Amino acid sequence: MPIPPAKRPVLVKYVLGPILALLKTVLSVFLFLLAAVCWPVGFLFRPVIRLLLLVTFNVSEIEFLADGVKKSNTKLINSKRPDIGQLVFVNFSSPLDCLVLYLVSKSSNCIFLTADSRGNLRKLNGFLDTFSFALAEPKLSTQAADPVDLFKLKNNVVFVLAEGTTSNNRSVLAFPPIELTAMHSAYKNTFEFKAISIKVLPPSLVTTPIPQSATSYLFSHLSHVKSDVKFKLKSFDLGDLKPTTIREKLSNYGSLKLTGPDLDMVKKLSFISAYNKTSRRV
Repeated sequence: MPIPPAKRPVLVKYVLGPILALLKTVLSVFLFLLAAVCWPVGFLFRPVIRLLLLVTFNVSEIEFLADGVKKSNTKLINSKRPDIGQLVFVNFSSPLDCLVLYLVSKSSNCIFLTADSRGNLRKLNGFLDTFSFALAEPKLSTQAADPVDLFKLKNNVVFVLAEGTTSNNRSVLAFPPIELTAMHSAYKNTFEFKAISIKVLPPSLVTTPIPQSATSYLFSHLSHVKSDVKFKLKSFDLGDLKPTTIREKLSNYGSLKLTGPDLDMVKKLSFISAYNKTSRRV
């Protein structure tokens, strides 16, 4: 279910919010253009993206921790950041996740993969495609897709959105039938396997469990008067690629709930249809 936002005063909702959105739009357009210009140069692109997340999407804090490492041990934590040659499973709940994952990574070469309903991995083409994917409904597959050649991606940080769709960031959905055992056997000498659990606050503003237009998503952020969005990420090493193991790590010791095996992207699509019918009646 989408999480309803907190009620805002009438003055904020209808006067201050739209005025703020107009002002922030001007600066956001400049930052988008600047990001496009700086994209080939990582050390320039990163601070622009960070500023864009702050100005446009109100992201005031991005915290990266590692399992079993004290928060004060920044040197060891930094050594656990996603890097080239790692295959990293992540839970996925918002269009901003891809930008945040890029910022916490050591390398600028980030690739995002997702899975269709048959468990076939497919590559998302950059940040804009991943951003749009988070706003859209799940895509069912009626036929086998051309397999992704992971060997060709070994010089990248490869993030796998294993749920195949977004959640409301209160749970980890069941995975599509990805051949994880075969993946482990084929690529255990090519990749180091990791999991990163993402927790975002407030989920009512950031997450997109139900399809949403990019315009409405942007306006909800631009008209938001507080820079109170926080991302908390924790990295885990993976000894195996069993779905139960990966989902347990993504739950971060119960910070996110694990849904039952039947609640996957296929069932989510049915839920979206029922939700939209109910919303229209209301």
